[in-house]
Amino acid sequence: MNKSEKHAYCSDLSSKFSDVNTLFLTQYSGMTVEDLTQFRKELNKVQAKFHVVKNSIVKKALQGTPKESLSQSFKGQIGVVFAHGDVAATAASLSAFLKKNEKIKLVCGYLDQSVINPGEVQAIASLPPREVLIAQIIGLLVAPHRNIMGVLQGVQRSWVYLLKAVGEKNQ
Repeated sequence: MNKSEKHAYCSDLSSKFSDVNTLFLTQYSGMTVEDLTQFRKELNKVQAKFHVVKNSIVKKALQGTPKESLSQSFKGQIGVVFAHGDVAATAASLSAFLKKNEKIKLVCGYLDQSVINPGEVQAIASLPPREVLIAQIIGLLVAPHRNIMGVLQGVQRSWVYLLKAVGEKNQ
């Protein structure tokens, strides 16, 4: 790579890093091309991209950005997973691939302007999908109203049973 190509690569990486709020760093040493291709296919299903990066250029691309704290994690053969879609789905897909292939290792992640460790990434991976979480929250919001309606209907029901019992007694 000549100097102009490195500069173009650096600016391209800088824009990729600024476009996403969540990313994961993986160490992929020992993986075959077939493994990496399969990994990319799995990530594409959840709107995530895997890029092999040159560490020295990435460190320059991260200088002066909020993600600069990630620079110290770029040692060895590091690949970056850029999460463009659902973060939990990306973490779950990454976690599932890590279990299938022992050659790839999770180094760290970056979520909401902070570096997260592999344990926190696993915790995110265990979360249900976004739609399920939204449905659970809506259920929690609606539950008190349903309970109040049940209590109010119970009072009316008691009056109906009372009137019915009085009516049957009078007959």
